[in-house]
Amino acid sequence: MSSSINILISCSIRFLQTFISVKPIFDVVIAIPVLIPALISLAKFKGGVFEDEDVNCQAGCIRNNSVSCLGSILEKCNITDQNSVVRKFKFIELFTCLIRTGGGGKEHNCDVITSALMNMRQVIYQLQGKYGHQTLACYEQYKQVKEQYEEEGTVEEIDVQSFSGRGSFDYTFAQAEDANGQIAHCFIHRSNQRY
Repeated sequence: MSSSINILISCSIRFLQTFISVKPIFDVVIAIPVLIPALISLAKFKGGVFEDEDVNCQAGCIRNNSVSCLGSILEKCNITDQNSVVRKFKFIELFTCLIRTGGGGKEHNCDVITSALMNMRQVIYQLQGKYGHQTLACYEQYKQVKEQYEEEGTVEEIDVQSFSGRGSFDYTFAQAEDANGQIAHCFIHRSNQRY
């Protein structure tokens, strides 16, 4: 119990440090109700999820701290306005949704969450115009996923429970790829006014 509390406090400090460094305290207070459920859920993870080593999202380390991964994504994307990310891409809300609904064991949950976060980083990078003309290529790449997504509903309705990690490696990998495609395209769907 005490270990979980320590983890929760540590995660809270990391989140607040990230927000306070670039936003006024008023915005931090507004963000707390959204962040608390994610922090509580994160505290339930055990094992290698909360290792203190540096997180390199590009290298795909799948058992490192997801909170650090989130901060790393924002930093690598040069996104200094977290409020803008939340408003435009529902970043924190989707992050919370993934953690709350992730099916399977703790290792699989961490794999799915970290992979999804890396995918979010890539899509945000492209939607922010960091790759210029490749932004349109990103849109074309996920066009089929967009059509499927529009039929299925909103970002909050993506059923991460279905990616429970049961079955062969190839089957699980295919499920993860499909999940990431839907997640990535949620951002494109919500930002299609750019095209």
